[in-house]
Amino acid sequence: EAGWLALSLGDLPRAQAIFDGLRILSPEDPLSSMGQAEIALALGDAATAKSAARAVQRAENADLQTRCLGIVLEARAELCGHAFARAKTQLEEAIRLDAQGAAGRSARVLLDELNLAETQTQTSSKAERSTG
Repeated sequence: EAGWLALSLGDLPRAQAIFDGLRILSPEDPLSSMGQAEIALALGDAATAKSAARAVQRAENADLQTRCLGIVLEARAELCGHAFARAKTQLEEAIRLDAQGAAGRSARVLLDELNLAETQTQTSSKAERSTG
């Protein structure tokens, strides 16, 4: 919890140290990779976030919901890197796998926001073409 608190307060160095410690103490725990992914996203480092999110998905002791949260983290990394189509596919997969769980709900919110942004962009582009 200390790592998540530090992260929520924007204390990224402290959060990094805590999640690094968790990885040393319990290397099989996917929470350290989840924390690393969140830190990387906060820093705008899509590649590191994606790698950490994939580690969450591959963790042997991760339950379905944790794996789905890893998928959502990877989708967020794709969005950070402007890979919108891939992010949509991953969010749809998380919804399919965990429709009623926290990961599925998170994915649904992100997917709705992504679809809304796409619609607004398309509407704006059409308006510019018709007035230009």
